[in-house]
Amino acid sequence: MLQVATFIATGPQIYVDGLVVLEENKLAGRIGGYALANHILKTRERWLDGKALQIMEALEHALREDDSITKALRVFMETRFAFMPVSSNGKIVASLSLRDLINYAMGLKVEVQGLTSPLLTIDNDTSVLDALEFMVEKGVRNIVFLKQDGPYVINDRKILAYLLHSQTRDLISRRGFEVLATIKVIGIGALKGTSVDLRSEAGSVAHLFSNIETSCLFVGNRILTPWDLVMKGSGFIS
Repeated sequence: MLQVATFIATGPQIYVDGLVVLEENKLAGRIGGYALANHILKTRERWLDGKALQIMEALEHALREDDSITKALRVFMETRFAFMPVSSNGKIVASLSLRDLINYAMGLKVEVQGLTSPLLTIDNDTSVLDALEFMVEKGVRNIVFLKQDGPYVINDRKILAYLLHSQTRDLISRRGFEVLATIKVIGIGALKGTSVDLRSEAGSVAHLFSNIETSCLFVGNRILTPWDLVMKGSGFIS
């Protein structure tokens, strides 16, 4: 589990949306941030003792390298999971995530406000433990706080990286998992959010997601995620 969590929390952009799980060199499944957060809440102090096979979503088939982008988007929509392994001649050779498709959104001419989702916020004094529970309950990857100078955000990767830090692991070892209820999540790496104009063309802001630190954009009192941009922009969801 340590290896899985480290890749998702601090690995390069290819791991932002998930990991492929192989068993005896054959496709077994995939793991995303939601499954990992849910596992952490269930197992608490012992979350690093788990195995990838215990929390993965089982998969029998991967995308083929000659499958269309349309098929990939359909699979993302049907599974609500923005990551799939890709096979060639029966072997897993790559993976495709939502972030890989950002370039396809750069030609969108629609106003960005039409692709946004409602903004869910939490109090500035919310704890790390409550933030984890909020993410799992609401099915979101971004924790948003509103301050006088605008929105601040911390995503699931930042929280996971904090939990992996040696000092945090030592603290939990000494005081128990409940110590996370005493630590404000806003203090472990929240970043000032990036806001864009309501009437901006969606394609003109797509490049902002090429920065791995940009997990969402703020549009008025709403939010735009890579999922919103690609899936709504392509017409797969409304």
